[in-house]
Amino acid sequence: MCGFAGYFDKQSGSYKTNIENLIMMIQKIHSRGPDDDGTWIDRSIGIALGHKRLSILDVSKYGKQPMMSTSGRFVITFNGEIYNHLELRKEIKSLYHDYCWRGNSDTETLLASIETFGIKLAIEKCIGMFAIAIWDRKKKVLSLARDRMGEKPLYYGWNFNRGKKFFVFGSVLKSLIAHKDFTAEISKKALTGYVRYGYVPTPLSIFEGIYKLTPGSILSFSTKTQEYSIEQYWDFSSVAISGKRFAEKYTLDEKVRELDALLEKSVKGQMISDVPIGALLSGGIDSTTIVSLMQKNSTNPVKTFSIGFEESGFNEANYAKSIATHLGTDHNELFVGPSEALNMIYQVADAYDEPFSDSSQIPTLLVSQFASKEVKVVLTGDGADEIFGGYNRYIFSRKIWGKISFYPMPVKKLLANIIFLMTKENWSTVLKKIPGLHTRSDWGDYLHRGAEVISSENLFSLYKSLVSTWKNPSDILLAAEESENTITELQNKFVDLNEIEKLMAIDCVTYLLDDILVKVDRASMNFSLETRVPFLDHRVVEFAWKLPLKMKLGKQSKLILREILKDKVPQNLTDRPKMGFGMPIGDWLRGPLKDWSNDMLNLSRINNEGLFNGVTIQQTIKSHLSRERDYSAKLWNILMFETWKEKYC
Repeated sequence: MCGFAGYFDKQSGSYKTNIENLIMMIQKIHSRGPDDDGTWIDRSIGIALGHKRLSILDVSKYGKQPMMSTSGRFVITFNGEIYNHLELRKEIKSLYHDYCWRGNSDTETLLASIETFGIKLAIEKCIGMFAIAIWDRKKKVLSLARDRMGEKPLYYGWNFNRGKKFFVFGSVLKSLIAHKDFTAEISKKALTGYVRYGYVPTPLSIFEGIYKLTPGSILSFSTKTQEYSIEQYWDFSSVAISGKRFAEKYTLDEKVRELDALLEKSVKGQMISDVPIGALLSGGIDSTTIVSLMQKNSTNPVKTFSIGFEESGFNEANYAKSIATHLGTDHNELFVGPSEALNMIYQVADAYDEPFSDSSQIPTLLVSQFASKEVKVVLTGDGADEIFGGYNRYIFSRKIWGKISFYPMPVKKLLANIIFLMTKENWSTVLKKIPGLHTRSDWGDYLHRGAEVISSENLFSLYKSLVSTWKNPSDILLAAEESENTITELQNKFVDLNEIEKLMAIDCVTYLLDDILVKVDRASMNFSLETRVPFLDHRVVEFAWKLPLKMKLGKQSKLILREILKDKVPQNLTDRPKMGFGMPIGDWLRGPLKDWSNDMLNLSRINNEGLFNGVTIQQTIKSHLSRERDYSAKLWNILMFETWKEKYC
């Protein structure tokens, strides 16, 4: 796991200027690669490549980057891991019996594969997570490639400054904006997307002219023509749609055995490391599945990590400990109070160099910091919710929508307004006192989400409402500029899937990509910790989308994973409502964070910026403080933007 940055600039100046500029760029990503760094510059062309290294495979000098191929034709800088690189070496060795390897790194394997098979075929052969920059010295072409599901980030684009034009690329935005000539202009479309979703949706970035490379694609940039083209080598939508052909051919028992073996193969491949490795264990189905397979394939107890919170409604540590005890892992847990969590808030802008307002970023940062003290690599259970139907909204939408969709809209809106008359907290307090309802602590949240369902015109407007922070960005932005209607566009793209499968597919290419994977990558790399995601092995993803929905969703979510776990963990340890990984932000904004948030959202400050409607913000704060409604998500959305802007603009 590493980070890289580079640029193409025909007017780049002296070699000294280039080196100083490149070093400045890669120093901004020191946490992604604290073990080593390297630079490579071709002044005659104007190409510069810089790299920061976190040594995982082959920690010797033979893994140093940027790395040149044996022929001298290709230069590569690479972030990620190629899990099947030993198999690729065997294939190359079978073709060239006298091939002489300099070291044992997957970077060298990748270069040899590119020389042997060409860029596209070599990348298609790779099983792993990666962002890659490859300079072809012969063709004078720069290629940028990203893994199939988008586990590793990769930004690119043209930037302009006083008539000067240059092309920049890199792992994260903070390295790009460190270029001495970079001008940062906030994109209105990106800001509108952020306000709606809490993240900047791909392919946009928060800066005008800079984009995220879409997963499963290769960008080819010719320095001769100064133009680029993008080609897909793997396409999730094709995988999801084509999988329908296989959906009814096998029994659940057959598929359970097949998935169990496939997941074990993925986990074993991702356990390869020359440094200490562990796992993040929340106590849920997903992480428990991964840890059980890790422990099965380890001769020593696997190091597992979890954190607990004083607020019981946000604490899963006891479940994680019980599972760790059953599996026999070397379990490590950290309990944190409000002060530790609040202190981490002030590090968010360092970790997330693009606006991001999923409040579970805080516990993710905390557990990453905790784990990084013991290991350099952890496996996680991310991705299972999207491909195996784990989110409550899938079951919730299917159960409720079918019952109320035929009622006239005025009736539905009236009922929704009645529910909204009471706050979430008040609903929960009242209903918990009723016999038979006391076991559920989140009745208020459940009812408010139900009200959103009731007032939606169709299932996809419901979905858009559920995933939107500000449902109408023009309410808060002075100049909202929505890009294409992503939800509408995607539901049409996945036309061959049933309604719930469409929601799952949309989540895979939006929420998973731009929220979950961003959250985990930035949090872990902020503490030089590599995270690996076995559920997102493309073979597992392709298998999951060949399953009929009934093997994923029934009375419970993730049915097939529950079947796999039956022989590994007692059912009572995992059979409980999904909690998520949140924090009591709403209470904190009324308490310990009140002064800070009031300062950040000060009316004069907001008005001077000229981006947000200051009056709307003040009204939202007032309603939240009075407990009229829980507006923590909306306020956190603006607070995280202001925190980011204060550091980067």
